Amino acid sequence: MKNQNRYILPPPPQNIYFNIIVWGAISFFSILFSCVSINAAPVTLLNTQTSNTQTWNTVTDWSDGLAPSSDKDYLVNNGFTLRSPSSGSTFAGNSLTFGDANTTGTLEWTSDSTVNNLILVNGTIQGYDNVSGNITLNGTGTLKSTNNGTLRIEAPITGTGNLVFDAGHRVELHKDNTYVGDTTIKATEVRLSSNNSFGIGTVTLSGGTLKNNNNSPTVTNDIIIDENGGTVTAGWNATIYLKGTISGSGNLALSPEAGATIQLYGDNKDYTGNITIKTGTARLSSSTPFGSGTVTLSGGTLKNNNNSPTVTNNIIIDENGGSVISGWGKTTTLSGKITGIGSLTIKDDDGSVCLAGADSDFSGGLKIGDNTSNKIGNIGKVTVGANNALGTGLVTFGDSNSWLDLAGYNASIRGLASGSFTGISVKNSASTASTLTLGAGTTAVDSYTYAGEFANNINLVKIGDGTQIFGVDLAPTTISISGGVLQTTGSLAMSGTWNENATATSDFGEIVAESVIFDPNTKLELYFSDDFEFAAGQSFALLTGTNGFIVTDYDDPSVFKWDSLLSDDVSWAWDVSYMTLQNGGGAVVLSVNPNLVPEPATWAMLLVGVSVLVLGRRKQ
Repeated sequence: MKNQNRYILPPPPQNIYFNIIVWGAISFFSILFSCVSINAAPVTLLNTQTSNTQTWNTVTDWSDGLAPSSDKDYLVNNGFTLRSPSSGSTFAGNSLTFGDANTTGTLEWTSDSTVNNLILVNGTIQGYDNVSGNITLNGTGTLKSTNNGTLRIEAPITGTGNLVFDAGHRVELHKDNTYVGDTTIKATEVRLSSNNSFGIGTVTLSGGTLKNNNNSPTVTNDIIIDENGGTVTAGWNATIYLKGTISGSGNLALSPEAGATIQLYGDNKDYTGNITIKTGTARLSSSTPFGSGTVTLSGGTLKNNNNSPTVTNNIIIDENGGSVISGWGKTTTLSGKITGIGSLTIKDDDGSVCLAGADSDFSGGLKIGDNTSNKIGNIGKVTVGANNALGTGLVTFGDSNSWLDLAGYNASIRGLASGSFTGISVKNSASTASTLTLGAGTTAVDSYTYAGEFANNINLVKIGDGTQIFGVDLAPTTISISGGVLQTTGSLAMSGTWNENATATSDFGEIVAESVIFDPNTKLELYFSDDFEFAAGQSFALLTGTNGFIVTDYDDPSVFKWDSLLSDDVSWAWDVSYMTLQNGGGAVVLSVNPNLVPEPATWAMLLVGVSVLVLGRRKQ
């Protein structure tokens, strides 16, 4: 057999540099092909999916004609809509992007599904049920609930873009989100399950609502209320803490449910819209929580937060009424004018409320204290800080040990009522006498009874129709009655300083009455100061007035002089079982119970012919 000549390849050179070059080339081309694959153009959606049978798994709707796979990126643009499956599913692609620089894309969400890399450039997620995975904002993303359902975002939201909540029913944010863009909430409700639901940007309420989600979230974002307004509400007896600054010109409704609270921390001096507080409590932690607009209480409550805020806004009390609570031993001051037809309730939690809105004319009444809530802090403590700050309605007391301090200011109200409560008082802490006018704001023939303490440095005026009853001894500085009935079941006394050149109204006071009624066993007393002395020719008398009688001085020697009867005792007292004072045909008639044994002073007066006293003409 003939030997065959064969060509045998020589072994590769054993040169280390040669090996490096060869294997380096192989590695370079491997990486190159890999990069080409990763940066390949995304697979695009060819049309809008309108049928329930079309989903992101429908192969014929993708430009490559294949089912989504993890080695490809996918894009929905040109205004097209992609549907999630009707049952729970995870999108199989590497990423899913909606919208581009020029067109939009929409994801119709209809199930509890997941997209692990969902990117919104100019895209919308709309629908209901749970959205899981991750969401990145690379432009503007929109979230919208449909079919009156709830769109629950279980995916954290990241990126540099903006987020819009479009008009719909409800969207819930369940994760801490770190996107840095701004947020706009249109006519929908957004519920927060996290302190960082809105990332770090500004939140604009444009007809939308913020609400907690059975938690007490802290919102640190600044909030803008645009011309469409907005609402913040809290539920589940929890609190929403708004620590950002509120600005804008739209109207804001704070609508916490009963037992819930919205707490305002920001210095909102640039906010110019109006605020309405409904149902629950708005707690104030800053000096200007409400900006410069009007505040309407519509069943809601204002409360301080371990501070002494001054609310300078004008306040409207609507038909649902409102409350103010002050705690921590501090004082909450309302210095704006209070108007409206509703009633205002004041109660404290070891604090007090100062009503300093001059000429406030809310007509629904002022209730001081409220024991209906069965909680601590039912006592009311009200200090007046301006003339006519109590409204024109009835002032009532709703719990024991509550008080009203006129503090030297004047007030004109419908009447006083104390119910069966004890330890209540109307006082005046100032050295200057206050004037309290009763009977304002009505022509109704009503009857009100006040049985608490009543300070003696108060000028008491009765006007209008109706009856004001005092179940307590009274010693006001002056009493003037020009309408209705003033009735007392205690004693009625006037005290003042008499001097020779004084006028009746400035130093002693006067009673001008259509009718004054004294219940049985009451006493009418006129008291002078201890240093009182009659001067020569000076006298004191009861004279008829236009509508009744006037207590005044009368410098006429022909008139009966009290010093000749009472000597050094300058007090006059009728202790009677029944007494009426009326205009008796040009004279004042004093009638006493004929079965009563009069005091010596009374006998003396009767002996000088004053069974019926005609007191002469008034000094001209």
